[in-house]
Amino acid sequence: MKFPSEERFLQYCISKRRTYLRQLFERRNPRGFYDLWHGELVVSGARFQVDGVPRARWRQLARELRWLLLQDLHRVVRNVVPEFLPAPPSVLAQLPGAMHQVRVARSMLIAGEEGVGKEQLAILLHVLSGRPGALVRVAASELAREGGTPTRQLMPERGSVFIHDLESLAPVAQEELLAFLNGDARRRDLLFFVATRAEPRELVSRHGLRRDLFVRVSQTEVRLPSLEDEMESLPEFVADVAYDLVRISPDELAILRERAETLAAEWRQGKNIPVPAGYDFVSEALSYVLWDARRRRAAELLGPELERAIDGAATHQNFRGVHGLVADALGERRKLRPRADREREATPPPRQASRPSRDESPNVPTDVDHDTLLRTYYASLLRQEGGDLERIAARARRKSSEVLADLERLGLHGARPAPRG
Repeated sequence: MKFPSEERFLQYCISKRRTYLRQLFERRNPRGFYDLWHGELVVSGARFQVDGVPRARWRQLARELRWLLLQDLHRVVRNVVPEFLPAPPSVLAQLPGAMHQVRVARSMLIAGEEGVGKEQLAILLHVLSGRPGALVRVAASELAREGGTPTRQLMPERGSVFIHDLESLAPVAQEELLAFLNGDARRRDLLFFVATRAEPRELVSRHGLRRDLFVRVSQTEVRLPSLEDEMESLPEFVADVAYDLVRISPDELAILRERAETLAAEWRQGKNIPVPAGYDFVSEALSYVLWDARRRRAAELLGPELERAIDGAATHQNFRGVHGLVADALGERRKLRPRADREREATPPPRQASRPSRDESPNVPTDVDHDTLLRTYYASLLRQEGGDLERIAARARRKSSEVLADLERLGLHGARPAPRG
């Protein structure tokens, strides 16, 4: 696709965004949003040509347009799953075929190594297919657990269910899940995503999965490649993560809001861009200027630090590990400030001649034991997550069973094994 100028290229981006965002927010059609969104992603991957702009620059423009598209996708998905991480290119590449499969199937088996994006694919399919109801995520080891909630009570009336680590499903849990699929599930509007790290053909012969259960949960199948097979797309994924991690300071955000209001007034008077009735120009302009600010910041951050992150990514066998590696390389804990600011902060201040007085030291208790700290931490998580055990375990980065054991030992109550929804 060829454009006479960079300004006309950006006008095209604005016009297309208005079309597919209208599909989403006015017509409430996430599937239509995805079809248009994916078409633009394919076009951006094919590279744009802009007259009077050097080849290296228009390639950068195509990459930045990809960031704009990913920003819109993340906004849509994170309205449902706030902790959603950027999906690797291999997951995005599987979306078109998988979207077609979930139109007719009631279950999907997603196979792949740990951390290749199986749960991300299930989340994307649930949101973009317009499934009604909630997405319930549960570990196979939690089903039919002694003292746990029965399987049928973990399942919603409608929506999607994601079960990970199918190969660890105990025999009694297999019977309970199969009884639910043959019974209550027939009267509910449910789509099942079942993930496994094992080779699908070995689930029955090697891992002891019942053949009739395997048939029920694998009406269609998707296999995600390993990180080792996706090394060529790793720089693209690292750049996407870098853009996603960029944060805008409150002071800068206030300036961008003023710019968005000015830009929205110009767009209202524009004649070359189709305008739907009652369209919120300010909201669209704000998302656009945020993209503009974040893309400039991300372009600044893409330097030697990220090259070292890419070189070290081979030691991480999953994309989640790569995400953490990029976050560390870009100083995510320091809010991703510009490199000049980080270098200035890296210079140690001159030593003070006098020692600080006792009153200047922080008032932090040093006699609190481990269980007291742990009890305070879990009590805060219980309050923030409304007792949702799955979300508490995810934030604590521990297994649900381990968290539940700690809660019982510490005398904390109120955790609900059933995920929220």
